[in-house]
Amino acid sequence: MLFNQTHGLTYSLRHIFSHVTISMLAIGIAFSLPVAAQYILYSWWPRVEDNSILLMVTEVVFAAALVLLFNVSKIAWDSRRQLKATALASLVHARESGDWFSRRNDREIRKNLQGTREISILSVTGSEVFDSDNWVRHVLDTCCEVRILLMDPEGRGAYERTRLSLNPEAVRNGYRREIEESLDYLAKLARAGKRVSVKFYDTVPFWKMVVAGDFVQVQYCYGTVMSKWPEYIFALRKDHPGQGLFTPFYVSFLQQWQNQQVPEYDFETQQLVFRNVVGDEIRRELFNVEADRKQIADSSLKSIIGKFRHAKLAVKEAEEEAA
Repeated sequence: MLFNQTHGLTYSLRHIFSHVTISMLAIGIAFSLPVAAQYILYSWWPRVEDNSILLMVTEVVFAAALVLLFNVSKIAWDSRRQLKATALASLVHARESGDWFSRRNDREIRKNLQGTREISILSVTGSEVFDSDNWVRHVLDTCCEVRILLMDPEGRGAYERTRLSLNPEAVRNGYRREIEESLDYLAKLARAGKRVSVKFYDTVPFWKMVVAGDFVQVQYCYGTVMSKWPEYIFALRKDHPGQGLFTPFYVSFLQQWQNQQVPEYDFETQQLVFRNVVGDEIRRELFNVEADRKQIADSSLKSIIGKFRHAKLAVKEAEEEAA
């Protein structure tokens, strides 16, 4: 269930309707038992008693009905346990692809997030959040404050993440390009009057996380292809805030956001601002994706030229020795 007043009313009405339906069904079965028993004892059994084929058919049908009843009971019991575990974790949605149910759930979440003032995002490059047309974009367009943690494309986490790739440098160049596009998008939001704060972490990313209102969307982001992993949405349990996974994920984001070793991006100067443990600024570094990309390209070109000269010199020495 979604923990809000609108959905709570809908859930209560469904609960009442299901109870009324089950009660009417039980009353109908109870009143029909004498009639059914009379039919079986005085009409059906005398016919079956003297007919071996009809008796066998009756036994097979009765056995099949019992098997079906027991299987349905087991499925209902397992579903009840799963539903209890889902409610305890406060899981409200899980999806692997953009099917009809997922789009319908997005519309429901948009309704429940109307008036949300801030959104907090933990992402790799931001493109996996900004490029998708879902409830996150809706909140970004209507909220007042945006806090986002992005991976430093030149940090240790980026190199560890791409270390096992076939072409690590090409993957990191893709990260730089996506981060540049994300910064341009966030700069537009800032110019539109929103309060936008961006910080860069240098650890290996593990979760993509979006916190808005009473919901948190998480997705495992191991590897370079994130779309293959399912997304989960957890809701805050207002009756028991300590239960469910909303609180642990949100606290995890706050711990990373409040870490003073994580530099903040300055949109005006395009610099990373470093602070000490008490929050005072200690230094600034230029953060220019284009400049970093050019520097890497120049260093790669110099490395190739150096290797070519070394090979040419080795060939020349081999020819002199042969002569």
